[in-house]
Amino acid sequence: MILIPPYCHHETPKSERKVFEKLKNDRNPKTKNWVVYHSLNYPVNIKKKGRLSYTYFGESDFLILAKNIGIINIEVKGGSITSENGIWMISNRSEKKKLNKSPIKQAHDTKYDIQSYIKKKFNKKFPQEYLVIFPDCSTAGIEDNIEFSKENLLDVDQFYGNFSEKLFSITK
Repeated sequence: MILIPPYCHHETPKSERKVFEKLKNDRNPKTKNWVVYHSLNYPVNIKKKGRLSYTYFGESDFLILAKNIGIINIEVKGGSITSENGIWMISNRSEKKKLNKSPIKQAHDTKYDIQSYIKKKFNKKFPQEYLVIFPDCSTAGIEDNIEFSKENLLDVDQFYGNFSEKLFSITK
């Protein structure tokens, strides 16, 4: 895969570094020419007077442009993640806290914002899908509900398994 930029910023979270390395070292010949943007900032649909630095740009952890397939938006969440009754929690060695927005919602918002941007800029639509990656934990603590399909989640076991095959399977 072709990564843009070809390196991680020194402040990149450890979980994103893991995904970056996995994408960078993918040896599947089918993904060789895929272009991957890491930490891509993109303008969201906000009127000029509402353009504040913290609301004007959205961010995609990883955005994959897969030739002849479409676009895959990836949201990465490190640490231990749980979801119960629609409440998403993240915990690490020192703390446990509620997420302001579910990772699923983040991935959906990014997917549709980027689709809208491409439509306005180039008057084109491309097939799009999303994937939420939990490289540090199992999805066993995530309650399955109507908000998402577990097909769009990748946990630690799948992450260290055949990662690129998961990318192909969500695009079908």
